[in-house]
Amino acid sequence: MFVFSSEQFARLVEGRTGGRLLDLGAGDGAVTSQMEPFFDEVSVTEISAPMRKILARRKYRILEIENWANSGLWDVISCLNVLDRCSKPEELLAQIHDSLTPEGKAIFAIVLPYQPYVEVGGKGDHQPEERLPIEGISFDEQVASFVKNVLHPANFQVEKWTRLPYLCEGDLQQAYYWLSDAVFVRNARGVQTSSSALSDNLFVHRDSPEDNPDIPFEFDANNKKRAEALMAIYPEGHKRAALLPLLDLAQRQHGWLPLSAMHHVADMLEIPRMRVYEVATFYTMYMRKPMGKYHLQEDLTGKDMDEILEDLKAGRKPKAGPRSGRFACEPIGEPTSLKGEPTGPGFGVQPGL
Repeated sequence: MFVFSSEQFARLVEGRTGGRLLDLGAGDGAVTSQMEPFFDEVSVTEISAPMRKILARRKYRILEIENWANSGLWDVISCLNVLDRCSKPEELLAQIHDSLTPEGKAIFAIVLPYQPYVEVGGKGDHQPEERLPIEGISFDEQVASFVKNVLHPANFQVEKWTRLPYLCEGDLQQAYYWLSDAVFVRNARGVQTSSSALSDNLFVHRDSPEDNPDIPFEFDANNKKRAEALMAIYPEGHKRAALLPLLDLAQRQHGWLPLSAMHHVADMLEIPRMRVYEVATFYTMYMRKPMGKYHLQEDLTGKDMDEILEDLKAGRKPKAGPRSGRFACEPIGEPTSLKGEPTGPGFGVQPGL
C-alpha cells in the first residue's frame, strides 16, 4: 500500500521532529516507515494477524485495539484509510481527539467516494454500525461534506489537506488499484465556528424537485439520432469520448441537467455514473437547475460574430444553431488525429469542419 512518501509527509507536518506517533491500522507498516524518521517513539495498532506479525518483525510496538486509547497522549495520531473500514468511526474520532497532546495533530486519509466496508465486526453484512454522514457525488463535494459533517462536529479544525493517489494491492483482474485519497492534517484543540468554511464554497447534492433521479428523461427521436451520430464519430471502444456533447444535448433538450439525464447519458455510453457526475459538476457550462426563461450560450469565431452583426444590421434574424450547420466539431473525414500535416503558424479553423 502507498499513500505518501517521506518527503510528502514532511510537508504535511511542516518538518517537525521528535515526540510520539501512533499509527492506527498500520497494515504491513510500509506507510508507517515513511513517518517513522520524524519521531522518537512509534507505536501501531492492527487487527489483522498476518499484518501484526510483519509489524513485529519491523520492531514496532503493537498496541491492542481495545485499549490503545488508554496508553497516554500522542503528538501525532495517523488514521489512514481506517474510517471507512471500521464499524464505529465516530467513536474512533472521539478517541483520537481525547488522546492528543494540547498541540497534537491528527492525520486522516479516507478514500472518496465513500464506500464503507467492514471486514471484522460490524452488523454482519460488512456495513458499519456507525455510517459517516458524508454527502455528495463528486470528490470535491464529498471532501466538503467530510469536513463539515464529520470532522467539525468531532472538534477537529482543518490546517491543510491534499489529494493523493492511493495505490493498493489488486486481484486477478488487475495488478493494483489507484484510488483518490483525501489526506487531512487536523488540530484537535481548535473548534472552527466561522461560517466561511471550505464546505460552504462547494456544492453538495441534495434531491430537489428540479434535480433528482426520478425526473423522467430520455432523448426525443431527433436528439436520439443526434446522440447516435455523435457516438458513431468515435472508434469502437471509445464512445465515452462523446460524454461532453451528449451532456450538452441533454441540457439543450431539458433546459438543465437533472440526475436522471446524467443517468441516461451514462447508460447510453456504458460508463459508471460517477464519471458523468464528475464531468457535469466540474464544467460550469452544465446547469444543475433552471437558470431562467432563456439560457444563452455562445462559442463563436470572429467570422461568426461578423455574420450575426451583418444580419442584425440588415434586419434579418441570424441563423439558429451551429454556424456550420453541423452538430459535431470533429472533421468530416475522420476524428481528429496527429497523422495529417500541421497547418502554418497562427490560429485557423480546419476546412473539414
